[in-house]
Amino acid sequence: VEKLDDADKPVLQKISYTPEDLFVIVTDGLTDQIGLQSGKRVAYGHRRLQLLLQKNHNEHVQDIAQRLREDFENWQGIEPRRDDVTVVLFKL
Repeated sequence: VEKLDDADKPVLQKISYTPEDLFVIVTDGLTDQIGLQSGKRVAYGHRRLQLLLQKNHNEHVQDIAQRLREDFENWQGIEPRRDDVTVVLFKL
């Protein structure tokens, strides 16, 4: 059995939250996906994701997921998928 160096061991993090806080985990496949904006090829990006989440954070998680899926698919348009895309949304 190989032992991990201390620097490689996971660190336990505590996150303060209140009921109904929205948690979102995405892979870089979502934020790196190319789409067209004003005729230019541009990545979906963290800012676009943040704005969508801020606009919809009071919605039910399933509705937020559906809006994100629709926005992402519209963004991607005819551009090929560059990477796997994984999104995890939940409220406590």
